[in-house]
Amino acid sequence: MCAARSLLTPLSELGDADTRRWAELSDGALEPNPFFHPDFVLPAARMLGDDRVGLVVGEDWTSVLPMRAARRWRRLPLPGTLAWLHAQCFLGTPLVSGPEAVGPLVETLARAGTGLFSELDLAHATGPFADALAGALPANAIAFGHCERAALERRAEPTYLEGRLSGKHRRAQRRLGRDLAAELGGELELVERAGDESAVEAFLELEAAGWKGERGTALLCEPAGAGFLRAVCRAFAARGALQLLFLQADERLVAARLNLRAGDTIFCFKIAHEESLRRYSPGLQMELAMLEHFHADPTAQRMDSCADPRSEMFNRLWPDRKALGGVLIPRAGPFGTGVRPALRAVAREIDKRRGRADDVAG
Repeated sequence: MCAARSLLTPLSELGDADTRRWAELSDGALEPNPFFHPDFVLPAARMLGDDRVGLVVGEDWTSVLPMRAARRWRRLPLPGTLAWLHAQCFLGTPLVSGPEAVGPLVETLARAGTGLFSELDLAHATGPFADALAGALPANAIAFGHCERAALERRAEPTYLEGRLSGKHRRAQRRLGRDLAAELGGELELVERAGDESAVEAFLELEAAGWKGERGTALLCEPAGAGFLRAVCRAFAARGALQLLFLQADERLVAARLNLRAGDTIFCFKIAHEESLRRYSPGLQMELAMLEHFHADPTAQRMDSCADPRSEMFNRLWPDRKALGGVLIPRAGPFGTGVRPALRAVAREIDKRRGRADDVAG
């Protein structure tokens, strides 16, 4: 592997020992982020085939941030080094061993040798990482893209739906659940099938049979996408960090949920449901069952929906919110100073767009 303090270490240069250190950091990171674990990043890189992706690695593996060199940012033809947030990645918080590792990471990004600035995005905007980042950013840094998405924090009692769904709506959903069970000839049950490779195939088929399949965006529509999910599920299941849940009756699938676990947090990754049962609201039936499943597991302290901030269903059901945001760090020196006005202008546009999303989520 090349020197740890170089800006971007290509993934192809990582040895087995490097990957182990990366995994150890991820497992004990200040803020959990399964989307930056090597079990996720390496299959994603193979799927997307992006040779611009590398790691910014702190000294002695005290920090890791997957990034890529880019010739432009949004509509600006300005070269920079950007957090690697692709279509399957829903959190951009860097992996750091503790608050003391954030300052050196920021210093590395500020002296970026690739481009005129560095970008973080969709990182935690509250909590220990955000606090350390606020104290480490240079004066010329530009915050942008604040948003909030649905989350769930453990409560002493399962009162998550209080004030979210009316009694009338809850009764209607229970009635739909009974009607669905009657049609399928068995009681609805939530079944955990992590580690069962046939269950991964069943999930892929269920997703492809729905609207994602019609639009060609289901993972099974692209061999590399299906291979990516298989690899992620296999690796996460091997270390007990996968939830693959099926809502079913008499072995007939109603809906499925694929979650990734990091520390005491569960991250929602993929959802699918049986389109032919749409009149019974299978997606909502799954989420109601998931709330019960979450509360029954005392080792899980929170869930991140990883949903669009405008998601009507999650915003209606989940009472808590996770604040996220981004920051641009212009390169130290006159070149960074020169691009700052253009970066600020685009950052304001992003704020307006995400601000509208926040209003809808409200």
